[in-house]
Amino acid sequence: MNPKLELLKSLTLPDFPSGSSINFYDGKLFLIGDDASHILVLDQNYQKVDAIHLFDSPTKRISKQEKADFETSTIVSTEGKDYLVALGSGSRKNRTSMIRIHLQQERSFESFNYRDFIKRLKEQIEEINIEAATLIGSQFVLGNRGNAEYPKNYIIVTDIDFWQRQEDAVISISELELSIDSETFIGISELFYVGSQDLLLFTLSSELTSNSYDDGAIGDSYIGWINSITHKVNQSHLKLDGMINLIDVAEEFKGEKIEGLCVEPSAHDEFIVHLISDNDQGESKLFKVRVS
Repeated sequence: MNPKLELLKSLTLPDFPSGSSINFYDGKLFLIGDDASHILVLDQNYQKVDAIHLFDSPTKRISKQEKADFETSTIVSTEGKDYLVALGSGSRKNRTSMIRIHLQQERSFESFNYRDFIKRLKEQIEEINIEAATLIGSQFVLGNRGNAEYPKNYIIVTDIDFWQRQEDAVISISELELSIDSETFIGISELFYVGSQDLLLFTLSSELTSNSYDDGAIGDSYIGWINSITHKVNQSHLKLDGMINLIDVAEEFKGEKIEGLCVEPSAHDEFIVHLISDNDQGESKLFKVRVS
């Protein structure tokens, strides 16, 4: 892969806070914010078509102390049913919840807690901060983000139903190596698997913070990738095959912490990527990018 990126469109969402994840399903985009009380549903032109209520909150942003911290989500298809699964970061005791929304039955949802799985991860990873998720076949793949004091990113591979059998679900952990050198730590913020090309896409960003709880000054954001990922995914070390600084694509990415991405299916060699960012000011921003 030697991609060319072109920004097609961007839109600020002043009323939807802290964009952390985005998914494309049935012609619609499902937006999650780590301190938002609902999931925002948009059409492909970024117009609101629906909202899925999650939490009662008197304010637009749920407080840092109380938020579930849903930092990532992905579409899971199993037994003929499609679900949107969102996960808390696991960075605090109250951030180990997850939800599974049935996308074909009036969007009803179930709540789970995956604290026992997080406990198992802590035996191998010093600081937990789950920021990324995708599926590669029947494997559920998670990304754990590091920080300035703990400068390591990890890819975690487990079973597609890991939260239903947390004590014995498979866990395989790989340390992620970047393809560029940087004086500032660059952390993983989302994953997306493009099955037609056996390609694992990443978003990554730099942020001046020394832990998994506090925000810091926003730096640059990147798109990275690993080719032929199914042949590599269980290796002890994974290295990105390439990274692109989004500032080099368009100035509109300056000061935007890219938190999520999804790919709009296409029959052509090029595809459309939707990105969502969080500027730490209670707003979110969407970007539509052509990748060819």
